[in-house]
Amino acid sequence: MADISQIQIGADSYNIKGTPTTWYGTCASTGYTLTATCSDFVLATGTILALQMTATNSNTAAAKTLNVNSTGAKTVYADGAATSTSNTLTWYDGEIVNFVYDGSHWRYMGRSGIIPAARGVDF
Repeated sequence: MADISQIQIGADSYNIKGTPTTWYGTCASTGYTLTATCSDFVLATGTILALQMTATNSNTAAAKTLNVNSTGAKTVYADGAATSTSNTLTWYDGEIVNFVYDGSHWRYMGRSGIIPAARGVDF
């Protein structure tokens, strides 16, 4: 039997209850506490978030957390561990970064490939 718990309608992905599971939002935070805004956002396990940074975020002092539409700050994980002074991430103004919510934490999935003009390219 096919899994019909996820359907695609145009560019939007929906779970069986009709709640979009892919969201786009913006984040202007520069500290380790990221605060994001997404229109009509619903937090659920499996939620995918494409977040455009509107300020460079290079804070490495503590674990980063992400709070979307006041749903509560959740720890950001990268490479299987919480971000910290030894597991840091830097995001640049204009860059789009992707996350998935696992029911407890936001897991960093990578960058969109969009390189802000002000940043240049480093390989």
